[in-house]
Amino acid sequence: TKQIRAETKEYVPRYIAATMIANTPEEYGFYNLVYHEPLEYDEVTLNSPADIEVIAKCAETTVEEIRNLNPELRRWSTPPNVPNYSVRIPAGTTDSFVANLEGIPAEERFSVDIYTVKKGDTIKKIAGKAGVPVGAIIAMNSLSGIESLESGEKIKIPPKGKYHADLDDKMTAKKASYKKTAAKKSNKKAAKKTSKKGVKAKKTKTKKA
Repeated sequence: TKQIRAETKEYVPRYIAATMIANTPEEYGFYNLVYHEPLEYDEVTLNSPADIEVIAKCAETTVEEIRNLNPELRRWSTPPNVPNYSVRIPAGTTDSFVANLEGIPAEERFSVDIYTVKKGDTIKKIAGKAGVPVGAIIAMNSLSGIESLESGEKIKIPPKGKYHADLDDKMTAKKASYKKTAAKKSNKKAAKKTSKKGVKAKKTKTKKA
């Protein structure tokens, strides 16, 4: 259990505790609670990715409202690699949403930049140039992350100016940086040990001579 982080170990107990409190809040000292009204919304299924701005425009509402109804959407669009995605829109707007969406050409519903792979490019290099996480490019192109890219190949990257790193991206980058630093330290230690062994062996050999 020492290898498991405290956050992970405490997840299930916290979940159980939250459920118990939610079921009988008075028993745990929570009185006169004011509950939010249940959200009212329509749900529509998109057969291709779409920008949140486009969804808001078609639903005749704001981007903020769409994000409030769909908190899982942290990017500029619905997941690029999910063809049939259900989104929640304000109640009573399905008909106008469908009509408005049909009026927008398919190629204008989803923003994406196309990058032409150059000789020597890797997913990591391209991500660095674009200023986005490696995972974002892998997800957008349904890549495994280990395949090599061919010069001239076209790949999708998040649109410039619309992509903003969220907490998950920052945590992933932080972990990657930590692993890189740890690997460097480990390599330095190994090099020092090897160097010391070499010096010791030379000294021992000199004594015998």
